[in-house]
Amino acid sequence: MVWKDEDLSEVSQAIESQENVLFMDLQQEYSIESLRIFYAKDSLALAAKNKEFLSVETSCDGKVWEKLGGELLDSIEISDFLEIPIYQALNARYIKISHQPIPLDFKVFIRKYSGLFISPTQAGWGDRMIAILNCMAMAKYTGFKWGTLWRYRKGSNFNQTGINVMNIESAEEIFAPDFIQSYVYAGKIPNNDIYGTKPGAKSLDDFLVKPYQRSWGHYFYHGELNYEGLPKDYAKDYPSFWRKIAFSEKIQVLLQEAAQNAENLKSKIGREYLSIHIRSGDIVYNPCGAFWFYKYTPAEIAMELIEQAIQKSQAILLFGEDSQEIEALVEYYGRNYPHIYNSKEFLGKNLENETQIALQEIILMSHSCEIYTNGGSGFARLASLIGLGREPQSWSKIFSKEEQYRILKKNANKILFKPLQNSYSRMLLAALHLELFPQDLESLLRIVKEAIVYNDKVATYHFFEAMILLALDKEAKAEAKAKWLFEKFDVNTIFTRGAFDGFLGRNFIARFALKQYEKFLSLQKTSVYLNLLASKLFGIEFAWRAQSVDSKNTTFKGHYLSLIKSIPQQNPIQQSSLTGATLRFQSHLAYKLGNAMILNSKSLWGMIRLPYVLSYIKESHRIEQQQYQERIKKNPKLKLPPLESYADYKEAIQIKNYTSYKLGEGLIAANRAGGGAILLYLLKAFVAKVCGLKVV
Repeated sequence: MVWKDEDLSEVSQAIESQENVLFMDLQQEYSIESLRIFYAKDSLALAAKNKEFLSVETSCDGKVWEKLGGELLDSIEISDFLEIPIYQALNARYIKISHQPIPLDFKVFIRKYSGLFISPTQAGWGDRMIAILNCMAMAKYTGFKWGTLWRYRKGSNFNQTGINVMNIESAEEIFAPDFIQSYVYAGKIPNNDIYGTKPGAKSLDDFLVKPYQRSWGHYFYHGELNYEGLPKDYAKDYPSFWRKIAFSEKIQVLLQEAAQNAENLKSKIGREYLSIHIRSGDIVYNPCGAFWFYKYTPAEIAMELIEQAIQKSQAILLFGEDSQEIEALVEYYGRNYPHIYNSKEFLGKNLENETQIALQEIILMSHSCEIYTNGGSGFARLASLIGLGREPQSWSKIFSKEEQYRILKKNANKILFKPLQNSYSRMLLAALHLELFPQDLESLLRIVKEAIVYNDKVATYHFFEAMILLALDKEAKAEAKAKWLFEKFDVNTIFTRGAFDGFLGRNFIARFALKQYEKFLSLQKTSVYLNLLASKLFGIEFAWRAQSVDSKNTTFKGHYLSLIKSIPQQNPIQQSSLTGATLRFQSHLAYKLGNAMILNSKSLWGMIRLPYVLSYIKESHRIEQQQYQERIKKNPKLKLPPLESYADYKEAIQIKNYTSYKLGEGLIAANRAGGGAILLYLLKAFVAKVCGLKVV
């Protein structure tokens, strides 16, 4: 039974017994929610076994009777009695029940509430708590009851220093027993695997019209509410809603401590503080390369917000999953400005887990005079809703697309951040470039290549490079890149939901790739790997999504199925003539090191960060080679052939004469000679760069 006992009202009346049939007149007509049938203790097991012989009849006038169908009887639940959940599927005044063994009694229940708004969200702290607050708001304006399917969640660990694992503790750890008893419906209501509430609902009244999304009511989520009949300032109630949530004693102590720390901070600095939430963490470190830009705040954008706040002499508190990123920003700006702080400094000293850290950060942030984030960050949204009674300030609305593009370029490489952070910022820059300058594909290609220099472990990034080359009519280079992609990665991972995040929903690479369908149609038969990418890109599994890209384009629709059928479906690595030596050379450690030296020599900050970047590339290359050796040990067929056997070897070997390759070779040689030689070589390279000389 979905409903808790406290959610139901009993409307039972006296029972009459007529030849082994129990009869009840409810005195008026009701929408029945549940029937509970009671037996002698020694008869209950027999009753449960023979429940198919149970007969229940209902009537509104006492003349025309309707027998409960098998579907309802199939849902019988057994505890200390037999319970038939009816969920208002019938109206009745009169009820007759017959069964062997003979029941002793039965009771009739109706709902106290029209329905339930249930939050099934099992995401992070922000989204799941906002979903509960949204349910409370919807319940206030509809007369429904609200609840949650709260459950424990063990988060993903990307094994990156300074990144908190996103664990969510159980309901018993978080809430008081009375709250759980009244509002947690886990075990009673199934978790909803499909995101979304009642389709087509535009007003509060739409939620009151039956049929509901479910027999008991509606699932509800964490988005902003925009329904007719709901006040525009509905979120003003959220601070008071938050105070109505009964947390466990341990959590209450933590929340009170964080609130006191916030007030102490204000007293100490003699002013209010604003908060900037630099959401990155699992977004940046996701190995699929999913583009959650609607949640993401790059450090370069945060720097612009910080600089604007400094100009106004405002106190600044920084929040984020990557503690090293926050520390770097505080250190950079704190040299000349005293009122910028790492939020971690103002948390309790004996916090036991990520849940306690997250809750204290939310409370600390909620005491801000203003909160800046990107619009999709549930963490900062929750803090703003419970503290300010409104949504936070979203930088993607504050800054235009043109301003975002300028800021990302202006602040790039000013501070030493992790390579993966830099790579993801470059991909955001690429997305903006594609939107603002769609014809300038050469510049787009340079941005993507720079992103790959910082992080070459994401297949989707390399796929994007191949698609740009194809769009630039550089089919031979695109084919070589596609071949390399098949050799280095399992390309099927590119087309998963995790990589393309709903495929067309938010992923700009997917949209760009699908727009190249005319290029795919005109591919040469020798472009085996591009053809294979096309077969996967436009594969049957994504047919409906691909067709939705441009539903009015008859050319695409007309060629779609023929394209699928005409493209080879097997990996042709062992079938085709060998090409791609260029990419093999470009994957050498010397080439990657030299490229990084050239890239970072463009600015003073780049030179300062260079040792860290080179160390990262060297370690990544070592791990990559180790993984390659393990793969070929398991399957010798995966071993790459000698470079000399490639058809394009003579052309590709010229790469070894490139400045980038020479620089890398020199650095590797210096490394063998020891640390002093490395520093001397880097200094020599820097002087040569300044003077415009070659390094030998």
